[in-house]
Amino acid sequence: MIVRALVGAAVMLAGCFFGAHPGSACISISTTFDDAFRAGDVVLQATIVSIGGSYETVDDSSRPIDTLATLSVTRVWKGHAQNSEKLAYTESTAACGFTLELGQSVILFAQRTSKGPLYTTAHGVGGLGVRFVDGAFLERYRVRTDELREKARSGGAEEGFALGAYLTHWGDTEALKVYQDLLDRYDRDADAYLGIGIARSRRGDFAESEAAFRNAASIEPSLASILETRLKQPAPGANDRWTRSERATFLLLGAFVEYGQDWSGLPLNPKCSGEGATFWHDYFDASDMTACTFRRSKFEEVSFVATKLAGVPFDFADLKVVNFSNADLNGASFKSAHLANVTWAGADLRNADFARTRSAGPFEDVDLRGASFAGALRPGPFIASGRDKKFSLDGVSFRGATVAISAFLLTPENTMADSPRADIGGADFTDVVLDCGERNREQMKQSLKSARDLLLPSYQAEQDLASQIHGAWPGVTLTERCREFLATEL
Repeated sequence: MIVRALVGAAVMLAGCFFGAHPGSACISISTTFDDAFRAGDVVLQATIVSIGGSYETVDDSSRPIDTLATLSVTRVWKGHAQNSEKLAYTESTAACGFTLELGQSVILFAQRTSKGPLYTTAHGVGGLGVRFVDGAFLERYRVRTDELREKARSGGAEEGFALGAYLTHWGDTEALKVYQDLLDRYDRDADAYLGIGIARSRRGDFAESEAAFRNAASIEPSLASILETRLKQPAPGANDRWTRSERATFLLLGAFVEYGQDWSGLPLNPKCSGEGATFWHDYFDASDMTACTFRRSKFEEVSFVATKLAGVPFDFADLKVVNFSNADLNGASFKSAHLANVTWAGADLRNADFARTRSAGPFEDVDLRGASFAGALRPGPFIASGRDKKFSLDGVSFRGATVAISAFLLTPENTMADSPRADIGGADFTDVVLDCGERNREQMKQSLKSARDLLLPSYQAEQDLASQIHGAWPGVTLTERCREFLATEL
């Protein structure tokens, strides 16, 4: 399930889209259709019948309001609306306001205020803040919710929870009633309490939300992890109240809320999917994510310390400043992934797949048995700490890869060793290209001497080194630069 700004963040989204404070600058009025749809309590089409009237008692919040319009509602896709509705708004552009005209037809993504009227800023006006309105999706949503409601009325728990999950996914306020009805029918159901807690959080009822999550945990103890938030460096606007809702959303739907969230210490969720998502400043430490998929996802400054990720696919993902220290990555796949500043210290990387990656590493004191770097470009270095210790590459495949000779020579201090620091005896070097393109000629000379020691225990000084390497390792060749250097320097 791919989610760009999901249910748990609906309160935060609503504050951003619909709750600018008086005098605050409106940086941008543009938002995506998905974000506007999820944040809106009511999504409708209406004609402006009148503009004017008393707005002082519209809402108890500090939202900027200076204008009241009367709407003739012609279509409702999400939420509930009467044939005639009041819309409160501001015309101040500094507060993300907008203007309307009599007779104008508009599509609105609005919130229901505490005293009844609808409210929105320019972020909730189709064609203005929401520049692209997906009319086909709006119709599909209406039809789908009608279908699920009918099935829920005539069906059992499975059909009821299917409706609740769909409404929760799209931030529909109807979800609260659906889960309350399910709780009435199926007493002490943990998922029903989760749904109620998420819906309460969306409404800003955080005390009731936490109570619902505690009820869920009393029924299913593993759900207590919802309440154990440990945000180390929260993203702007994040706090524990929203984080609880977002963790609950993951456990209920298997979906992630992106940008700066705490997913640490969570149990296995078979419904998990993070494919194509974006994660920034997220923490997955000590969670069980073995059922997840992260293909084509983006990670920046993300922590997976001691996380269970065995067999998880990260194919074609973009990972920058990611910490996998002590993670279980046995059989995980990083095929064609972009890896930059990734930490692997102490990780279990047995049978991991780094095929077609670029500069995967460094790997220090990790278990790479059975791993594959097929077709990879300059993987490593492979570093063993301890003066007399060597990095074992037993069973590791470098088939078709281009590997820097220095990858097998670097010490923990990032200096070039006088002798090989890796044991390649059990590695597959079929069709491997060895590159000695170091920063200066002395380092190139040292690399080639070390390659000699690494590949040719019985080196014959009177014979050509490149020929001997090819003879002992038929699948190994040296780059043109290495061969030219050999002819003149070694």
